[in-house]
Amino acid sequence: MKIKYLKLKNWLYVALGGMLGINLSCDKTSSPIACEYGVPEATYTVKGQVTNQNREPISGIQVKINFSAENFNDEVWESSDVVTDSNGRYDISTYQFPYTDTMYLKFIDVDGEENGVYADTVVHVLFKDAQFTGGDGNWNYGSATVTKDVQLRRVE
Repeated sequence: MKIKYLKLKNWLYVALGGMLGINLSCDKTSSPIACEYGVPEATYTVKGQVTNQNREPISGIQVKINFSAENFNDEVWESSDVVTDSNGRYDISTYQFPYTDTMYLKFIDVDGEENGVYADTVVHVLFKDAQFTGGDGNWNYGSATVTKDVQLRRVE
């Protein structure tokens, strides 16, 4: 009877700790994993230049990010205020689970006919071999940056 009582007591402690985000079984001496509550994250940054087919920079192109190749409808893209500058340069960052090794960027011509009209373009960006820096060794893996230059096709 005493064993059943102890098992029930331990189960209740674990369940209560789980609901409160407390890991009662964490032992830092035997495990390299930190005793923390939450989800690990990393900062992913993609920067580059957007040009036309003549390699001239294009300003006024909005850049959005997506981590799923499932579909590319408008709901899956993170909203973004990132727009290329007068030199066609962009710099977009997001937080994500640290083992994400691929993402997609969507380039949208939002300035109308001011710089010409360009087709919306989706590009694949790999972070597979990216080096993370500045992490705390626990849940914050730091940040990684990849450069991705993109050439857009002009629509007649």
